[in-house]
Amino acid sequence: LFGINQSNRDFTKKSSWGKNQFNSSFPAALACYMSCKNLQPVYLKLNHDLTVNHGKIDVSSLFGLHYDNCLDIFMWSNLAFTRLFIDAAKSELNSDKITRHKRCVVWLAKMLYDFANTSKINHTATIDEISLNTKNDKAFALSGSKTHQYMKSPELTKPRIKQEEINNIILGGGEKLLSPERRFDAIILNTPNLFD
Repeated sequence: LFGINQSNRDFTKKSSWGKNQFNSSFPAALACYMSCKNLQPVYLKLNHDLTVNHGKIDVSSLFGLHYDNCLDIFMWSNLAFTRLFIDAAKSELNSDKITRHKRCVVWLAKMLYDFANTSKINHTATIDEISLNTKNDKAFALSGSKTHQYMKSPELTKPRIKQEEINNIILGGGEKLLSPERRFDAIILNTPNLFD
């Protein structure tokens, strides 16, 4: 993968191209490739009114290195990311049911309370001890229709990295090692002539 020279994954081995490994490694390679082309990822952050705003961020400030445009990347600040589940929980206030979104707000409040009192956060204990009768298998999930309001931008409707540039990011025949199920890796593998 482009720009990933130091990794605990060996991309010459098929096991490093499984769905979870590839889908978590490709964004880093994409960031390197965008930096190589002097494109800054979209940075979602909160303004003073606690609403999500768009900015740009240098890949070098994320990785501590200088790189240069591909599909596109949206980076979220920690506080901007909290708006995803806080706003979803606000839309569920008419219900007494504890949803995953509401539980995430409770977890966040508990972790911030702990941090204010002890300067430490034990997220594992918070998640294990505060289930609120909801399965702990995942925090929350949001569809693209919910995240669209935060991400709508020219970069979302017209990403800056073109499809034919993917082969500049996935190097050395790595696409042949993919084992796709659905998602992005399946699209890459099933797009004709992408790596010709």
